[in-house]
Amino acid sequence: MSEKRSGVKAVMHNLIYAFAVQGISLLLSLMMSLVVPKILGEEQFSYWQLFLFYVSYVGFFSFGFIDGIYLRYGGKRYEDLDDSLLCTEFWISAAFQIVLTILGVIYTMTQISDPNRQFVLYITFAYMVIGNVGGMLCYVFQATNRVNVYSTSVLIDKMSFIVAVLVLLFYKERSFVPFILLYLTGKTISFIYTVIKGRDIVFHKGVPIAQAMTEVKVNVFTGITLMLSNIASMLILGSGRFVVDNLWGINAFGKFSFSVSLANFFLLFISQASMVLFPVLRQANDKNLKKFYSLVRDLLDLVLPGAFLFYIPVKVILSRWLPQYTESLTYLVLLLPLCTFDSKMNLLCTTYMKVLRLERTLLWINGISFGVSIGLSLLGGYVFHNIYLIIVFMVVSVAFREILSEWVLSRFLELSFLRSVLTESILSVGFVCFTWLLPSAVGFACYAALYGGYLLIFRKSIRSVLHESRRVFHGK
Repeated sequence: MSEKRSGVKAVMHNLIYAFAVQGISLLLSLMMSLVVPKILGEEQFSYWQLFLFYVSYVGFFSFGFIDGIYLRYGGKRYEDLDDSLLCTEFWISAAFQIVLTILGVIYTMTQISDPNRQFVLYITFAYMVIGNVGGMLCYVFQATNRVNVYSTSVLIDKMSFIVAVLVLLFYKERSFVPFILLYLTGKTISFIYTVIKGRDIVFHKGVPIAQAMTEVKVNVFTGITLMLSNIASMLILGSGRFVVDNLWGINAFGKFSFSVSLANFFLLFISQASMVLFPVLRQANDKNLKKFYSLVRDLLDLVLPGAFLFYIPVKVILSRWLPQYTESLTYLVLLLPLCTFDSKMNLLCTTYMKVLRLERTLLWINGISFGVSIGLSLLGGYVFHNIYLIIVFMVVSVAFREILSEWVLSRFLELSFLRSVLTESILSVGFVCFTWLLPSAVGFACYAALYGGYLLIFRKSIRSVLHESRRVFHGK
């Protein structure tokens, strides 16, 4: 019993540390997202958003290698890893990323005419090397539950960047170029820290390349399904942004991306819990997996819809601080349901499908949802020529994916899922309708009444969930 309690406390310690670090990073990122557009003009800020959009996809150029490491080593002890093998794999990965970067630079020089887009792509390729090579070590740390090391690397990245950006803001820098360079600098400092913490792998005596290549192939084939699934997952939202950039230009893309980034802040915070849960759940038995799934799902159903209550205060503050981005706040009304559907998907469904080794199922779900998203985005952009409709279609695609995933897992774990889906759907639709159709104060009051009614109707089950959560927190 004492070992079990100790294990639970260790998990909670990692979870709290990860949340604390990500909370700090979240505040720093939020501050940057609110201050940078205030300083940069619309076009310069839009190129900054374009850079952030591109770098979010660089992880896929590992072609499943680091995803395979994450899946295969999840739940193992760091001390039990084969440092010699991982060392050679690390340097093979570094060489491969450098080759890809050279090819990418050649393509950009010959195929892209816009000098600003060229610069964005050059720095993106440089970021790819650092991000993917360092990403291997970060995935090793996450898989072996050394969450503190990974979380600290994230904090160093954010802190380095914000200190440098504050200097730029002091001198009222109006170009996006120094911001991108400093973003890369922060990532580089974080990479150095990661290498230092993983030096027993990086600077270990390696094995023959042929032997390591065999292991690399295993990791790639193991992780390629998850990587393709992640690509499809990101493109569910990314497809709409590509359409907006192509049809309405860089300025419209910047405003659209700003609203997406505001919605993503909450999702980034939630993703830290999944990072902690994966290696722990890999060691759990079927009974505990089922029990924990129900608990987390019920907690998310309770907490996530409450995030909608923050929209009106955020709208009032941001509309005064960034009046030129009022249109982005209008987009945000339609995008906020992503906080419910995508958070449940990332924290619950995706994590459990990794634990249960249902990567192929996850790939099919994400692939189908991406097909729905790209089809609807093209329809909204090229047929109806309406940005608002593109946003609605993006949210519909994300909701479809989460509901389908929850249905699959509920059947696999032999649990009901109808109430969960109905409540999150009703609350999400209610929020959008009230906020979109009614004056701000009236819409806020109506949604608060709807959410309060939900808490009142299900108060007994909510009490039970909170009681069970306290038991888990205290390791009982």
